[in-house]
Amino acid sequence: MNPPQFAMLLAKLESARDDEAREDAVGDLAWIFYSGNWEVAEGEPVLQKLVNMIGPEPNKNIGNLVLEALEGAYGITDSWNRKEIRLDLDPLVRMLNSLNSANLTGNMCRILDILGESGQAKYRDACAPYLDHSNQGVRQAAEFAIERLKSVGAGQG
Repeated sequence: MNPPQFAMLLAKLESARDDEAREDAVGDLAWIFYSGNWEVAEGEPVLQKLVNMIGPEPNKNIGNLVLEALEGAYGITDSWNRKEIRLDLDPLVRMLNSLNSANLTGNMCRILDILGESGQAKYRDACAPYLDHSNQGVRQAAEFAIERLKSVGAGQG
């Protein structure tokens, strides 16, 4: 993957006039990040743009595709694809705090996993309230995230 292809896909996303075209563009980007066939210098700014979309994005399919892109980039689904990336994940924290419905616990777990893999100690506090969540999967994801983030030095993140 080279930067012009990222630029082409971002242009496709930004010029899309309907949800289907936007889903296609985000899906293409998610596939690239999931595949591991990208370099941090070119992919990190694209990932940040996707993260910034997640809060105001009303289309749930697009939100799920953004989470897939992040899972791929952080190597959650395939650890051999893991990249050392540094993103501002605050929009994910805001999204996590807004997911209270029982049918969204899967996305809560996904976000907690991403925060845990971020390598940024500042996200420990965002994960802590979910240690007492009513859903066991969410509690386990929060515990895992906090454990991963404990290994990050206090001065980092």
